Amino acid sequence: MITHKPSTVVLFIISTLFLSIGSSLFAQSPGKIVGKVTESVTGNPLPGANVFLDGASIGAATDLKGEYEILGVPPGQYTLMATYIGYKQKDTEIEVQPGETSTINIELENEVFFQDTLTYYDQGFSLIVTDLPISEDDAEYFPYKVINHHLDSLSDGKYFFALIENDFFEKQGSAIFKQEIDKKAHIFGLIKLNESLFKNNPKSILILRKFGENIKKPKNFLMVDLPSFNDLDNLNNTISQIDLWFEKREDE
Repeated sequence: MITHKPSTVVLFIISTLFLSIGSSLFAQSPGKIVGKVTESVTGNPLPGANVFLDGASIGAATDLKGEYEILGVPPGQYTLMATYIGYKQKDTEIEVQPGETSTINIELENEVFFQDTLTYYDQGFSLIVTDLPISEDDAEYFPYKVINHHLDSLSDGKYFFALIENDFFEKQGSAIFKQEIDKKAHIFGLIKLNESLFKNNPKSILILRKFGENIKKPKNFLMVDLPSFNDLDNLNNTISQIDLWFEKREDE
């Protein structure tokens, strides 16, 4: 089930009301706008995208197929706006004719930009989260280089979460990697993910905290085996314990 924002529900109610009373409010019969919202590169549907008419308080959310339907639209010219988290908003100028259906398919571009991970550099991030690739390069383990490079972009005292292979610390060069990390950050914790999540190469979550003023080395190291998603009670309890552990460390 997709849970929509309250504003989306309100827009749906308003559009439904326009449909039911449109003939009495307008001299011309209302029109309808239908279409599909997809990802521009892959063409995959984007369920839960918001599509609405600027200034008209009428809109709808896309379904699981990425399709939407806006009913009871008074004839006229509008700007049709489509939004989706993580994607650029797209505006389309349209004209709705009396009693007709306008089909407007929309492609949204991802806001994520691509950059060579070892040449990109910025500062001041309050959190960095990355999924490190499976690497077979025995000479120079690529994930070590990625973490070491991007720690410089993290603000002091902030956290770095990395999805790592379970044999991460057994790779060639691990001793040098630890020496380099010890100059920049504390190894804060390790959360082992349930192997049912992976067909091959099980992974864990490595947590680092960058050095900073008044940032002390944690007295305890977080070590957790995350239960299967099928065991919701145990999973929720474990997540609560992790949250509590972090809260206590912030108070130390």
